[in-house]
Amino acid sequence: MNKIIKDILKNKFKAGILIIILLGITGCGLSDKPEFELKTDSVDLEYGEELDDFKTYIKTSDIDEDILEYSCDTISESSVFPEVGKHVITYDYKGITRKLEINVKDTMPPNITKLSDVNIIENSQFKYEDYIKIDELSKYDIDVDDNEVKYSVPGTYNANIKITDEYGNSSNITIPVVINELQLQAVVDSLNLEINQSNQINIKTNSNTPIQYTSSDNSIVSVDSSGNIKALKAGNATITACVNEKAVTCNVTVKDKYTPRSSHHNHPHHNDSNYDITYTVYITKTGDCYHSSNCGCLSRNKIAISKSSALSQGYRACSRCNP
Repeated sequence: MNKIIKDILKNKFKAGILIIILLGITGCGLSDKPEFELKTDSVDLEYGEELDDFKTYIKTSDIDEDILEYSCDTISESSVFPEVGKHVITYDYKGITRKLEINVKDTMPPNITKLSDVNIIENSQFKYEDYIKIDELSKYDIDVDDNEVKYSVPGTYNANIKITDEYGNSSNITIPVVINELQLQAVVDSLNLEINQSNQINIKTNSNTPIQYTSSDNSIVSVDSSGNIKALKAGNATITACVNEKAVTCNVTVKDKYTPRSSHHNHPHHNDSNYDITYTVYITKTGDCYHSSNCGCLSRNKIAISKSSALSQGYRACSRCNP
């Protein structure tokens, strides 16, 4: 009996030693398990603030980057400015998982810079956005308060522009608005043409807006978008040139084409130049009359032109030389 007891105790001793050895090995394995920690559990960013490299937020040093894994469903590693909202970066290193929460908010108002004052001609079309620069990453609305601006009355006014982003942040800026008087003048206010003759309505204006031309009777005189007119049949018509709701007119009289008589005997005034509108007369650069070649009014300059052209352009006969 004593021998059996001794054998049992001996075997228990061996088993105990084995358990101690196993626990030691296991303990060594647990003590070798690496520590992996982050510097913080969360990071707050202003929208537009640059996000650091994901590795920057790791506290543990001397890690094996080849086996370090991290991921984020809403931010890529190349994303410099993450969108507004909550983002979670998940790190995995040797079986240890850590999570970093990135909170991005937009609390800053839009930045507005004036590029120039608004300087336009009365009733011109324009956009206030072309006169300011807006620095804002979020979507935004533009509200223009121009109640004091009278676009049809020359003068200097102020308009207030408010920019509000989608998170309620807003900024204001005041823009001076200068309204200039529209200059619009027809070079001549009347023309005389024969059937099938063409001419052009010349308009002086300080506006860059295309001029709109219309004829009161297209069967008598037609006009195109460039102001070129053509006489179609005898009669009277008015050509209207319009810019920004302002208009000037030119009256056009169309007569049948003159046909000279074939016999001098049937025309008692065959030597009278008033009956022949094809012969040459002379005009000056600034005057509104046509002259004969030896008229004293031509002492400075003279430009040769047919009498028919002079008449069609609205020139009148000189009372001094009576050409």
